[in-house]
Amino acid sequence: MTSFSPKVAFSYRDLATFLRFLSIPFRKRRPLVFVTGRQDMLRFVAYHFKGVDIDLYVRSETVRGDSFFIECFRFIFRKTFWLVFFKDYRRLLCSLYKIRPKHVDNESVARQVKAIIGDYFFNYILRFFFKDREVYFSNCVVPQIERYQNLLNSCEIQHGVIHSSHLDYAKIPNGLFKTKLLAWNNFWEKVIIEKCMFKGAVISSDYEPIFQSSDGFSFDVLIYTTVDDEFSKKIENIDCNSSSQIIVQKHPRDYYRYEKIGGNVRFGYGVNALKAEKVVVSDSTLIRKLNVSGKFFYYMMAGEEEREEVARRLMSKYDVKIYQDYEIIESLNDIM
Repeated sequence: MTSFSPKVAFSYRDLATFLRFLSIPFRKRRPLVFVTGRQDMLRFVAYHFKGVDIDLYVRSETVRGDSFFIECFRFIFRKTFWLVFFKDYRRLLCSLYKIRPKHVDNESVARQVKAIIGDYFFNYILRFFFKDREVYFSNCVVPQIERYQNLLNSCEIQHGVIHSSHLDYAKIPNGLFKTKLLAWNNFWEKVIIEKCMFKGAVISSDYEPIFQSSDGFSFDVLIYTTVDDEFSKKIENIDCNSSSQIIVQKHPRDYYRYEKIGGNVRFGYGVNALKAEKVVVSDSTLIRKLNVSGKFFYYMMAGEEEREEVARRLMSKYDVKIYQDYEIIESLNDIM
């Protein structure tokens, strides 16, 4: 897998937002919304909170955010607060080392425990600032441990695919997940409740992203990448002699260099999939969006995936049928 390399950048906007954050207790009560800087999340927020005066905070990803200094404050808690409880921390580590899975090393366990301790107490700081506020969060400022503390009386916003094997939501013991969960629409609400057997409170929006209709094709192939080196290498191995016009849209966390890319391939952003004759994807929420938009697609396998397993998984997660809604390919040359 390609490693995630966060980009450190800030501006006066981050400082202004930090001051706005500090002034929350003294300002009028507005819903507080914390999300990652992704177009899909920002579109959902704009749709769901249309007409509502919200106080929005964004963590930088593909879209420039403004919460750098708030996240730094949390980072300090995660890196240092375990020292306050050093003896308890060491005792807990000794217990966890004995029961950890073989594929998880001791260093990873220690790193996660330090982060959890920091987040646990950082959340109490947030409670002071957010008292009597309506809070919505999704991977920004508010730590995931809020799910189990519910100090902020908050609601988590769905930020990606939720499926029956998702460790954060599937088959969670009753009463453990204490915050509400806001699903994008009824389809995902049904998946969360029925397939994940989620026992927490789920509320549903009616947001269903689709690609806008298009008159004819502008190019031959559109490829949506993922965070997987093997998938990326298959893009580099496209037949350079092909006359096909190919556009590659990179995943927000795809940092693969693509040094051997062919001359008939170019990179794009925010591309309308309906303008492509053929669309290639991996396992992502794009599958749902393509299917709702009526677009046939090609799923390119990577790693040790098997066709039968892929077909079962995509049917379970997105309610799509092989050959009717998509085909499975092993390389891009299969469709050139």
